[in-house]
Amino acid sequence: MNCKKFLNKAKNLLFPIFGMSLLLFAFQFIHANTELKPDLTIGSVTPSDTSFYVELCGKNVNVNGGVEFTVTINGVSKTLTQTSSVVAGQCLGAYTWGYSYYGVKAGETYQLTAIIDPNDKIDEEDGTNVNEANNEYTLNVTIPGEKEEEKQADLIISDVSLNSSGYITFTMKNQGEGEVVSGTNGLTTYYIDGISTGAYRWSNLSTKDFFKVNGSTIITTGKTLTAGLHTVKVTIDSDYLVTESNESNNSKEASLGQAVVEEGKPDLTIKNIYLNSKNRVSFTAANIGNADINKSNDVAIRYYVDSTLIGSYRVQYLSDTNFLIAGKETSIETNYTLLEGEHTVKVCVDAEYIINNESNENNNCDEKILGEAVVEEDKPDLIISDVSLNSSGYLTFTMKNQGNAEVVSGTNGLTTYYIDGVSPGSYRWSNLSTKDFFEVNGSTIVTTGKTLTAGLHTVKVTIDSDYLVTESNEANNSKEVSLGQAVVEAGKPDLIISDVSLNSSGYITFTMKNQGNAEVTSGTNGLTTYYIDGALVGSYRWSDLVTKDFFKVNSSTIVTTKKTLTAGLHTVKVTIDDDYLVAESNESNNSKEASLGQAVAEPDLIISDISLNSSGSITFTMKNQGNAEVASGTNGLTTYYIDGVSPGSYGWSDLSTKEFFKVNGSTTVTTGKTLTTGAHTVKTCIDSSKVVTESDENNNCEEETFNIGNVDLSVDSIYLKHGSIVYTTLSNIGSIDMNSSETGKIAVYLNGSPWQNYSFSNLSDKNFFKAGQSTTINLGRLNETGEYAVQVCLTLDNSNIDKSSTNNCKLTSLTSIGSGTITDVDTGIDDNNDENNFDDLEPIEQLPNDDYDDSALNPPDAGYEDEVKTYYQAEENPFSDTNVNTLEGVAAAELYRRAVIGGYSNGEFKGSKDVNRAEAAKFLLLAKEIPVYKVDSSVFWDVIPTQWYGEFVEMAAALGIIEGYTDGSFKPANGVNTAEFLKMLTETFDLETNLPYLYVDVPATSWYAKYAGAAEKYDLFPERTTNLYPSKTLTRNEVAVAIYQYLLNREIESSTEGMM
Repeated sequence: MNCKKFLNKAKNLLFPIFGMSLLLFAFQFIHANTELKPDLTIGSVTPSDTSFYVELCGKNVNVNGGVEFTVTINGVSKTLTQTSSVVAGQCLGAYTWGYSYYGVKAGETYQLTAIIDPNDKIDEEDGTNVNEANNEYTLNVTIPGEKEEEKQADLIISDVSLNSSGYITFTMKNQGEGEVVSGTNGLTTYYIDGISTGAYRWSNLSTKDFFKVNGSTIITTGKTLTAGLHTVKVTIDSDYLVTESNESNNSKEASLGQAVVEEGKPDLTIKNIYLNSKNRVSFTAANIGNADINKSNDVAIRYYVDSTLIGSYRVQYLSDTNFLIAGKETSIETNYTLLEGEHTVKVCVDAEYIINNESNENNNCDEKILGEAVVEEDKPDLIISDVSLNSSGYLTFTMKNQGNAEVVSGTNGLTTYYIDGVSPGSYRWSNLSTKDFFEVNGSTIVTTGKTLTAGLHTVKVTIDSDYLVTESNEANNSKEVSLGQAVVEAGKPDLIISDVSLNSSGYITFTMKNQGNAEVTSGTNGLTTYYIDGALVGSYRWSDLVTKDFFKVNSSTIVTTKKTLTAGLHTVKVTIDDDYLVAESNESNNSKEASLGQAVAEPDLIISDISLNSSGSITFTMKNQGNAEVASGTNGLTTYYIDGVSPGSYGWSDLSTKEFFKVNGSTTVTTGKTLTTGAHTVKTCIDSSKVVTESDENNNCEEETFNIGNVDLSVDSIYLKHGSIVYTTLSNIGSIDMNSSETGKIAVYLNGSPWQNYSFSNLSDKNFFKAGQSTTINLGRLNETGEYAVQVCLTLDNSNIDKSSTNNCKLTSLTSIGSGTITDVDTGIDDNNDENNFDDLEPIEQLPNDDYDDSALNPPDAGYEDEVKTYYQAEENPFSDTNVNTLEGVAAAELYRRAVIGGYSNGEFKGSKDVNRAEAAKFLLLAKEIPVYKVDSSVFWDVIPTQWYGEFVEMAAALGIIEGYTDGSFKPANGVNTAEFLKMLTETFDLETNLPYLYVDVPATSWYAKYAGAAEKYDLFPERTTNLYPSKTLTRNEVAVAIYQYLLNREIESSTEGMM
């Protein structure tokens, strides 16, 4: 019978008869004979790869099976039953259903509640009536994996124009990848000459096709324009209700109407740009003014494609010059045909501003997008979505196609896996029983026969490791994880704080746990302290705790403090063993921090932009990026400074609009202040009188530097050196320096076809950014004898900063004395269609094609190359991404000079890129100057003799420098590790083996031990003194240094021997 019921019955029956004495006896009897009851709690909840791992813990007495527990997350609950016993003083682990059941997403954070014995089937009341109160456990969990990127809309105004009746018309379009949420009641506003004239609330529109991806809606307003030229601006989502992938393109401006023609003045303009029936760029120039232009004015018309000057026309060479006459026009057909794709064509009449008396100087240029956008075909995208150990401890991985096209049936690709950088195996796809990963969104799980040794290991799996599949993303084929269990130091506890949270009553609660493999010594009187926002608030001496279960291995103790938090978000930190009484296997994990509470809603005022408008006046934008509005009527102050001196400030009460008071609202202020010539720093501070309490008081100021003057980039000259090497000189002939962060490109054309392309970011010498300075660039060699038309064009991504584009292109005729074939700026790979084509074995030899000494290819009689250069001037550096003041930079430059290692077509060396086995063979043969010959067959089944590396691999194999694998393959695409490279170098140069060495990670019994001494003797790896790291894959930097060090130290050794 329940004790409480018995007690009540006893009281009712006995009290009237026997009085208080008998009742006291009954109480004593019941308390003396009350049985001990279990006390169930949730120890912890931990996310695993596929589900939640829940610890079910018990105290006092065992519960023999049938324990239920419920996990609720994302509004979904599931009750499960654990059939095993929950032993008193221990915790039992159990897994929930998978994440897909609960509808949670990878990378997202959710609140999770776990309850043990949710239906109160197990009686836990032991007389104190407290054991039922601790069955619930709540925490925030983040689901493992990468967060799926949400597809978002991108709203734009694609067109603003006047229809045939003269009404303003605009088109709203969604060019994003996601739809606008149905029911969103946004706003589209339009302005005429800066004044808001009307707006459309979306709920009032008859059609909302622009909500759909690539959908659009045309609005015809009832507004016409007065006489003259007007600026019409339309802004979609002007109240920012839609979260978009691009929030900066919601507005479009257009100049509409007809400029009032000033009497007696011409007005040149471009009326139309189009592709004619021959697909050639064509346009119409016109004089819409009321005065003629004399033919003696040599007016120029220039046209550009994608910001690159293509051609120009001068009046003296045109047969039709009607466009000089008022009211007349001239149509011009160029000889330029657009390449495939969409292109921006811009045409400017009077490009040199010879006619300076036009009634409108702002309409001389027009641009239009011509051509058809190239639609990229659907492609597969192969990834490794999971790498783990199964229940038997075997390494398992999942291959998946997340692209939008299937892998071609029959493709016999390769998936390779690595453990700690060494590949123990791979899977050829033809040998797989299922290939579901060929299908879109399909996946295949592979369970290897490989288990891991004791300890923590890095496992990497790469799908399509021989690059047979053309994918939409080639950079995500590998996945790397840490698997196994770190070796725990024997016989030591490891104390941690496993959780810090607020309970349902708002009290700070934390859990102390021993995750080590030894108990804490009984009687240890340690200390656990907790802090709020860095201030010590309280502590617990362990001797004062009711339970000390955390002394035991894998056990924990929950402490509920009496401390609640004030309003706002706070950092709570708890530290166990704060006085270091316990010797632990890990002393660095005794603390845990958590952000608890709720952030207080406050405004956050910033200056989001400082700029100069078209008139040169300083303009700044004030914005509230906080989560609360500024109180209405607040009369703050915004102050601006020029070079540290304040010319003025703005009291908020004087502003016509205060949109920045609203959350995410902003207000733009145009000052009447312009800047003088030179460099100036403009700083603006909002709330400079500090009247607003903000969530962040440290971001109220912003500053911007402006250079007032002109940048004018010029292509000065194009010329030949040594009869065939093309050089160009670029300069800034303007009055101010160009900002070092500006981006752009240098395009080089050979006989009208693209030849070279340089990005500003890849140039080592950017002197031409500075006013009055220049830079000379080696463009490459013309190896065929003959005459060439070489054109160099400079293009700035921000074309507005360049004073004049007329000198950005230069065309010159050059005559080369030649010596072979024109250097190919592409990769040079043999484009055969063999399915085993190793695309990643790209030729890295854009070998030196300027003035290196060709005699280096013919060793002198002494048997050695010319003397190794150990110093290079900066201007001698052939690569844009190396520094010749470093060993790596000198090594790369010297091996480039010797035609051993080349660079890439963009001028980079790419030193951090791994070197594969085929490349290593090539580098060593070139360093030894061993001749190679074309081959039409190979001793290895996976080497294609007609590929660039075939002749090098075959020669290296014939000389015994390399060997294949037992299956008859060579695996040319695999990275070469230190041990393999040392063997190859030793065999190439016939070095002495079994030399002494001091490396601690080279066992004397290992196959590569006999090569290790060479690394030490010639100092091949200068940074490796104690460890050789034999299994580490080598980079281009490391291989270059190793070969360079050998050549250099061999030379020193030879000269020393000669002296002796």
